[in-house]
Amino acid sequence: PEIALGQALAGSGIAELAAKGSFKADAAPLALATSLNITRRDGKQGKLDANIHFAPADNKLDLDLKASEPAGGIIANLLKLPDAPPV
Repeated sequence: PEIALGQALAGSGIAELAAKGSFKADAAPLALATSLNITRRDGKQGKLDANIHFAPADNKLDLDLKASEPAGGIIANLLKLPDAPPV
């Protein structure tokens, strides 16, 4: 789907994003797996890739997260990092 974030979240102007992902759940034993890919669609650089696997019966949580964006980006703004550095 296409997503638009206002200035309060994006930091400057409106950020246009595209997202795609998948989710899988097993009931017994409980296990959840998801993948998510978010990219900027407004001419600015920035992307996030995440893969998560949660299996509480095995006491397991795997998180593989990769993100990159230039200074002043969404992630730095959301985390309120001083001077909004590149991430």
